[in-house]
Amino acid sequence: EGDLEKEEKTRKGREERKERKKKETEKIQKENGWGKKRSDYYLRSVTWFLIIANNAPPYIFEQKDPFRSQAELRLRQRGGSSGSVPAAIIVLTSTGRTAQILSRYRPRALIIAV
Repeated sequence: EGDLEKEEKTRKGREERKERKKKETEKIQKENGWGKKRSDYYLRSVTWFLIIANNAPPYIFEQKDPFRSQAELRLRQRGGSSGSVPAAIIVLTSTGRTAQILSRYRPRALIIAV
């Protein structure tokens, strides 16, 4: 009898959480004027991705030292790809796992998880 009661409480708790999440989602959709079409979700996610990428701190995308010496510039021209290092890597993730896996390779660029 104890196990059945625990199971019933667990089931009710799950249903209540699911219902709460559904209401919260509907509230957010209503506040922001988002439709329920599937394509709207994709459009919104890409829009938010662009907003975040454009509003990221400017120093990420700027050169560290704009007054480089002529010798350094010549070395970079000869080196080709050695001078072309990304300033940041933007990763779309819902759990953060993709960013964790990427960080294992220790890239020099900043990893921004969205």
